[in-house]
Amino acid sequence: MKSVGRDTISKARKKLHWTVFRILFDDVVQLSRDVWPNNNDFNYKGLSVYAIDGSQFTLPASKELREDFDPESGFEYSGKGHFPQCLVSTIYDVFRRIPIARSIAPINSSEREEAQKLIPSIPHGLLVFDRGYPSYEIFLFLQMNYSGFFLFRSPTSNTFPVVEQFISSRKKEIILLISPSKNYKAKVCAEECKKLRPIAVRALKVKNDAGQTIVLLTNLFDKKRHPIKEIEELYRARWGVESHYRDEKVTCQIEQFHSRNSNGIRQEILASGVMSVIARILMVLSGNIIPYQHSLLQDNPKFIEENDPKKTIKESQFAHAIKNLCNDAAALAADNPEIAFKILREVAKDIREVCYYRQKTRRPSQPRVNKSSPNKWMEGRQKKIKEYTRNEK
Repeated sequence: MKSVGRDTISKARKKLHWTVFRILFDDVVQLSRDVWPNNNDFNYKGLSVYAIDGSQFTLPASKELREDFDPESGFEYSGKGHFPQCLVSTIYDVFRRIPIARSIAPINSSEREEAQKLIPSIPHGLLVFDRGYPSYEIFLFLQMNYSGFFLFRSPTSNTFPVVEQFISSRKKEIILLISPSKNYKAKVCAEECKKLRPIAVRALKVKNDAGQTIVLLTNLFDKKRHPIKEIEELYRARWGVESHYRDEKVTCQIEQFHSRNSNGIRQEILASGVMSVIARILMVLSGNIIPYQHSLLQDNPKFIEENDPKKTIKESQFAHAIKNLCNDAAALAADNPEIAFKILREVAKDIREVCYYRQKTRRPSQPRVNKSSPNKWMEGRQKKIKEYTRNEK
């Protein structure tokens, strides 16, 4: 096969609108649903579990990217001479470990608004949000536009009054009515304001890895079918979307963009999602992928005994799968389907041969470490955290 130069690819990309990659991404996600094994290990009691989160991506410092994504990053703004950034929001299937929807927006965009754009296209399941998302507006949006369930982590300060009252009480579980705030009422007309009603949620107190009390809000009201311990583990599973962003930035090195224009950046971010989904499909079809179950594999000795007589948990490496896929991705588009299929089988074989062996016990959680030197804002935040921890004790 004759190799194609970089200049040729760059010129061809300019003629291709980024929405083509959006269509390709949606097609690959649909393919994953068609070929994925029909196994209860990849859902929670019949529900697919989706985590929603946003991440900042650093972009090349071109004039067009500054104007389109981060207008205040230029040198003409005091203290703003940094590289431009964009906000990438992703809906991630945490048990299958694949992104299923994503948006690319300017850095000053709202994560809540980006989530509302993506949610209507998501199949029935359970949506898991971090503490930056809860608001009456998004609860109402989910009630009107999504037939599935939700699980939020609520802030413990500057939050809903009823949540603050719940935190100060001794109760571990309660049904709360979330009422619209004055700010939200001011945004809607008088007629719509009269129609607004409080939204019922189930509030739970659980402990995070640092031993601090956190509050979870959900519409999984059945206490017997959805006990507190399982809901806690479902929230922990949300970390999968954070790991996905790490894989994109570290393993796939997505922030080493080749393009310096808005169309090309959107192409590359969506192409990264396409490659991630294809790699996971090959991993599961090779038979060496272990689902992230809500019961946490590392703490489930029964699962280990039933699936591996040596009591080890092994699976294909995502980094190795991506590397092999990237090396042969161009050949998969060959004119001869038989050649492409043969190459695909070889890629799947290579993925199967290199495995990662999981530890039998969970690794202890590690605190986040900031590489920057502390400033007055960080010192004030640390003081608040110490006071909160002391009060909890």
